[in-house]
Amino acid sequence: MMTRKPLALFAVAALLLTLWGCAATGPDVSKKTRARIELANSHLQNNQPRRSLQELLPLKDSADDIPEYHLMLGMTYLQLEGKTHKAIEELKQTTELAPELGMAWNNLGRAYIAADRLDKAEKALKKALSIETYLTPEYAAYNLSRLYREQKRLQQAIEHADKALRENWRYLPAYFLLAQLHTKQGTPEEAEKTLQRGVEAFPDNQRLWLQYGKLQLRLGKQDQAAQSFQRVLDIAPDSEPAQVARDYLDLRNP
Repeated sequence: MMTRKPLALFAVAALLLTLWGCAATGPDVSKKTRARIELANSHLQNNQPRRSLQELLPLKDSADDIPEYHLMLGMTYLQLEGKTHKAIEELKQTTELAPELGMAWNNLGRAYIAADRLDKAEKALKKALSIETYLTPEYAAYNLSRLYREQKRLQQAIEHADKALRENWRYLPAYFLLAQLHTKQGTPEEAEKTLQRGVEAFPDNQRLWLQYGKLQLRLGKQDQAAQSFQRVLDIAPDSEPAQVARDYLDLRNP
């Protein structure tokens, strides 16, 4: 069974400037209502969902026909323990008001995952990917990949993690996921290629370099692995990844 904890790092908070720019998303919004929704968004990005809720609930009557409001309220409930059913209600309302809003379908998929309603989650995430105007399809592709991984549909998981990177080669979580999936599939060489692309895209990310070094070591490339571990130390010598890298280097040079 897939974890009920909402997936992290993809659309945790709405990019409201994008939403406000979508003319088809709903009626005109008053400056006061818009300001409170944006403030709620700020609280949500700072991992303060209860403060976000304090801004949103007083708008319930005046903002009931505004999709941005329901989207923000749904994502707020998604961060609150035991409020998954309310998140689903609000995000469904968003998709009814703005059926071409890919962000809403993606987050509805996340809410269904949190509720362990995986069939509905798959449909919602596929809907998000089908919307040509969705500006961040890598989020939905990544969520689908994780969903398929939990369902042991490994090839589909790989395809969607790869799709996330095709959509946005700067989407860091997808490098970790795709490498993990290739390793699980028994193709560590493909995992190595993925992590090589990752460190080229993020040359100062110590966690990527650490994973790269571990995989190189597994493939018997000890010299290359040592270089990757040294890179971790160069980037962040006092970090947790650096301590792990140092342990590997100490084993190599006792």
